[in-house]
Amino acid sequence: MSYSWYKRALPKIKDITPHIEEIAKTIKKIEGINELLLWGSFIKYADKPNHIIKDIDLIAKTSFFSEDLITITDNEDSLFQKSTEILEEEGFDPKCVNFTKEFLSFKDYNIDHWAISDDKKLLHWGIISDSRDGWDELKKEAENYADSMTGNKNLSKLKQIEKDQWSKSYDFYVNKALVKSKAPTGWYLSAENIEEILKETKTI
Repeated sequence: MSYSWYKRALPKIKDITPHIEEIAKTIKKIEGINELLLWGSFIKYADKPNHIIKDIDLIAKTSFFSEDLITITDNEDSLFQKSTEILEEEGFDPKCVNFTKEFLSFKDYNIDHWAISDDKKLLHWGIISDSRDGWDELKKEAENYADSMTGNKNLSKLKQIEKDQWSKSYDFYVNKALVKSKAPTGWYLSAENIEEILKETKTI
């Protein structure tokens, strides 16, 4: 099965739908994942096959506690390169580190990585606003910036090279805003209500 769609910026719902189950089947084999949930715009626009998707929000329900997840960062002294023995000596849960490493390895599919901890906390890989409203506001600002860079707000009518430029401009704006915080890349807690979030997800 071809996954050429993920190499294109801004694929449509209909491009991704045929591959979701197979991607999920592979991800769910990762030790520590109890359930995999689809969330966000893919769920919201599931009945609109031509709707353009900027990312796929996947939530891994895990058996790890939030305290163990938020200690994991990926910086110059990356935990992902350390042996089990060293991780244990430094006080990290090797299984939690390995789960994160393997989950993040699925980065070629426009995936935005989320996790729900065993103590019912929602976490996102990479710093975000404490609330969804704040995160949505940043994304909207990034969309406006990308629109101005391409000079066209109708994404469906953009040529592929223009979509690539739109996507790069969007990512540039978001990353620039996050870099200002000088926070390391890692798991960050969201203030969202888990019960409300679960109402907006689909198990895959």
